[in-house]
Amino acid sequence: MRPKFYQILIFLSIFLPSVLKAQTSQTVTAGSQTAVVNYPVCTCTYQWTNDMPAIGIGIKGTGDIPSFTAVNTTKVPITATIVATPLGFQGQPPLLYVPVTSRNIVSSINATTSALITNIPVGDGPKAVAISHDYNKVYVGNFNANSISVIYMPTNRVIATIPLNSSPQAIVVSPDNLKVYVSESSSNAIAEIDALTNTVTGRITVWNNPKAISLSFDGSKMYVSNTDGTISVINTATKAVISTIGIDPDPLYSLLSKDDKTLYVIDGDKREIQVINTITGTITTRISIGLTTQGGMVLSPDGSRLYVSNWADDNLAVINTTTNLIIGTIPVGAGPDGITISEDGNWLYVSNTSNNTMSVVNTSSLNVTSFNLAGQSNSRGNLYIPRAECGPVITFNITVNPTGPKIDAAGNLQPLTTVYGTPSLPSSFTVSSTNLTADVVITAPAGFELSIDKVAFSHTVTVSSGSTGNITSTPIYIRLAKTTSVKAGGYSGDILLQSSGTPNATIAMPASTVTPAQLLVTAGNQTKMRGDDNPVLTISYVGFVNGDDVTQLAVQPMVATTATPSSRRGEYPITVSGGVATNYTFKYVSGVLVVASVPNGPITIPNAFTPNGDGINDIWDIVNLDSYANITVTIFNRYGTSVYFSNGYEVAWDGNYKGSKAPAGTYYYIITGVNKKKLAGYVTVIR
Repeated sequence: MRPKFYQILIFLSIFLPSVLKAQTSQTVTAGSQTAVVNYPVCTCTYQWTNDMPAIGIGIKGTGDIPSFTAVNTTKVPITATIVATPLGFQGQPPLLYVPVTSRNIVSSINATTSALITNIPVGDGPKAVAISHDYNKVYVGNFNANSISVIYMPTNRVIATIPLNSSPQAIVVSPDNLKVYVSESSSNAIAEIDALTNTVTGRITVWNNPKAISLSFDGSKMYVSNTDGTISVINTATKAVISTIGIDPDPLYSLLSKDDKTLYVIDGDKREIQVINTITGTITTRISIGLTTQGGMVLSPDGSRLYVSNWADDNLAVINTTTNLIIGTIPVGAGPDGITISEDGNWLYVSNTSNNTMSVVNTSSLNVTSFNLAGQSNSRGNLYIPRAECGPVITFNITVNPTGPKIDAAGNLQPLTTVYGTPSLPSSFTVSSTNLTADVVITAPAGFELSIDKVAFSHTVTVSSGSTGNITSTPIYIRLAKTTSVKAGGYSGDILLQSSGTPNATIAMPASTVTPAQLLVTAGNQTKMRGDDNPVLTISYVGFVNGDDVTQLAVQPMVATTATPSSRRGEYPITVSGGVATNYTFKYVSGVLVVASVPNGPITIPNAFTPNGDGINDIWDIVNLDSYANITVTIFNRYGTSVYFSNGYEVAWDGNYKGSKAPAGTYYYIITGVNKKKLAGYVTVIR
């Protein structure tokens, strides 16, 4: 049961007269804003029609009419008649229609007081439930009877039974309430039902054992989760599968976000929710959930929270849809399965299959109460019908007088970004006008360029006003130019629209950003002979744009090498660094300086060296000895023990013996292979 104060509010709303805001006609001038139209305070929805859409709004809609810019492109006043009709039933409390699977009934329950209103007999094994958007009909899928029961809500009676080819798994109703779609499990098809005649008018073949169905907000696309690990994406107009999304097998239930961009699919086998980007058709993340999930899942009205019933854990998982992380759990009854949410998001209703109860969760306080059901409920779908206390039919007029010459610019311009040297993708706005005597010249802020055809861009464009002086809504495209430089704080400003004899108009371009282009700076490879001076080190560039060259760099990169004229034979890095530029970032690629010895050149044998690790004279460096192919070098201490031996002299002696420092002193050496005679002498190790 809900708190007593809530029941008092419901009592007052039923028995005290509603305060209705009277709707009055209004007259405005074209180009000005109309007054907001607020319908009477009630929980039903007003649906309105407009016999003159030329004033600036459509021919029909639902809910209050926000302020809009009045339109009149003629020379005389235009009057539109608005008729607003409430949808719903006077005095109806919020209701729950709960399928009691074990007793083949649907319980109609007062959602406020948890009191049973009536039990409605349906077919064998009712599970899936869908409610028409005008709250007139309740569609119940009878799993064991292979049928759909149609309940007329005002009388709580079954008005039709629709036979199917196999067991219904899920049901959805089109936004216009004219079509009902049902997944037939073993038939591998979606049955399409005409809601006016309650007959199956066709079937759409999908993959194996379709279970869950989700319908886009406008009803144009349907997502069907199949047990074989696929999602069939259906164009409801053509009744054709237009794409297939791969998922893991055993999907139990699916749910589509209100913006149609995200599809949540419960996988019973892996005990996780697969989060699918419907635009790319890919799984973007996986959310691990409870031990066993039967299929209950619902989004909060604002889409920020996803509630999932964990059957074996006896709780609900609460998921933050921005981070896709579980932020908490709510304990409920035993074996929670079906879950639904009130229209305002304040209450969750969870059917518990193991103890035949329904938990009622206050989403603000997380207080949980429960009441008994007439039996076990294995519910699927939305069970909730909001209260509908409706006001009268309302008729009023909006008169729009013509205006003088005027330019209008409208649109939701987006911040742009690009890389220096490349124009950005364009954003767009529209220009329109009335009663002009000259064309409209449009000028972009600094850094931007404009186009009428999205092909040719320039700093200014001209839109012809024609013979009438009226310009219908015409798109204008704006982008960052490829020549626009990188600048701290980016680029923004007003787009200026001008025409002779007419007040100027502007539309703001939000702050947009140019990021630096990447410049590849490569050091050129070089060679030299040992003893020679280092060659001139060179740099090459790849990535200059807009005709730029090194003169556009604030500081040109420097090139350097560790090699010196006396460096031994080998490869030495040539490094690049230090470049500075406003419009470029630098990627450096090092080169190599190859130092070669003079082949069989003259040999210079030092008579001493100082292996003390100071980087100077640390090795016994015999010039050009490493260029001889068949030499040997042997070094003896004063006791005649060999402390160094080498075939070739690629690695010079560093004054060590068996990994330890050889003592300071004089050592005797023998070198063979330079000429016919051995070279012998003494070398002193100084420490």
